[in-house]
Amino acid sequence: MTRFCDLNLRDVAVQASQTGRVTTPADFWAPFRLRVRCGPLELRAITDDDIGPLIDLAAAGIHAPGEMPFAQPWTDVAPGVLPRNVAAYYWGTRASFSPADCVLDLAVRVNGEIVGVQGFHATDYLVLRTGETGSWPGRRFQGGGIGTAMRRAMCGAAVRPPRRARDHLRRVHRQPSLVGGEPQSRVRRQRNLP
Repeated sequence: MTRFCDLNLRDVAVQASQTGRVTTPADFWAPFRLRVRCGPLELRAITDDDIGPLIDLAAAGIHAPGEMPFAQPWTDVAPGVLPRNVAAYYWGTRASFSPADCVLDLAVRVNGEIVGVQGFHATDYLVLRTGETGSWPGRRFQGGGIGTAMRRAMCGAAVRPPRRARDHLRRVHRQPSLVGGEPQSRVRRQRNLP
């Protein structure tokens, strides 16, 4: 199972070029290898096969009519427009995903059934260690603690990178061209990393 900060896109490209074969989308897009599990709850990258069920879930309702819980009113469109908008959004975030600007939306499943989406957005996450979450469980799945559980699972996966990512950060912070300043400041910054 790949953890959140194991998503090294450069390593994936190198592995694919060394073998000369790319057999699955996970071979060239690392987030497809991500699995976050917490009991019956599982979060994983949205695939093309997930988009149809997510459109159906959104069309069935996410919030009460007349209410708008989202800053961007993406659910307030004509029924025929919603499917294309939802698909285009998820395809677009997948296409623009990078370590510098990470918009990672994960399909949320409970006992194998898609119940909503949990997202995480961060700019320069491995440097700044901050990000924002956003989510939408289908309306029929609200009120039972699923929304809280999916946000907790996402935050738990994002806030504690595995040792490999921390070691990479320490190497980056040792390089004077990337950090600047006196040798003491480089050591101090290195020591403050988790």
